[in-house]
Amino acid sequence: MLSILRHSILQITRQPVDVLRIFLLPMTATFLIVKLTGLAFTLSPFYLNIAMARGLVPWGRLGVVTLVTFVIGLWAAAAWHRFVLLGERPRAFWPVVPWPAFAAFLRRGLVVGFLVLVIIFAASFVYGVVLGFASAASKRPPGILAHAIGLVLSLPILVLSLRLAVALPGAAVQAPHSVGGIWGHISDRFFTLLGLLVMLVGLRYLVGEGLSAFGLTPVTSFGFLVVAVMESLQVILSLSIVTTLYGRYIEGRPLV
Repeated sequence: MLSILRHSILQITRQPVDVLRIFLLPMTATFLIVKLTGLAFTLSPFYLNIAMARGLVPWGRLGVVTLVTFVIGLWAAAAWHRFVLLGERPRAFWPVVPWPAFAAFLRRGLVVGFLVLVIIFAASFVYGVVLGFASAASKRPPGILAHAIGLVLSLPILVLSLRLAVALPGAAVQAPHSVGGIWGHISDRFFTLLGLLVMLVGLRYLVGEGLSAFGLTPVTSFGFLVVAVMESLQVILSLSIVTTLYGRYIEGRPLV
């Protein structure tokens, strides 16, 4: 697990210019769209939960923006996978992806994205049931133990989402591997995937706590900029991990 993480980080730090060329414009466009449509609050779980409790979430607008930014993100992700696996460098600051490759990636991305949403819903349901049971039994808000049990039960479910995501790089490079074939090929890598997922969840928690400690929220201009940068870095790291998993376990590449 640590070798996968190390290789994924080195893929980013060894070629920062190419990383900027691939992700700068797509990420900037994504967060500008979120900001200009008045949805910056959705980047904060705290403000999003308040808006949901008050029935103030503009679901229609959120759905459209989510779809648009998802497609933009897929474009950047496909460019990254092709850069790492095929050595296909971006031109200036515009990631170039051949249309047939992007069409295949888009189709698989929509399928995988839908399945990941189902998995997240299932994990959230399990987590919520544990917290609800703990709250009902103790007549108090759920404690640390209840949250820990909820995570222990829900994280293995979330591992399925990372396992599915490993199928995406193959579509970007137009490899003949099917989703089912890749799914079966990494069936014995559960603990590697679990360790990586725990690391990503832990990183997101620490980043969130750090932003809160400094009073940075996406509803202010400077806070939004910082949140956008931190979110982008986490997305890039996640993509690098998925690419590394595909290269190592599907293509059999060495970790150097």
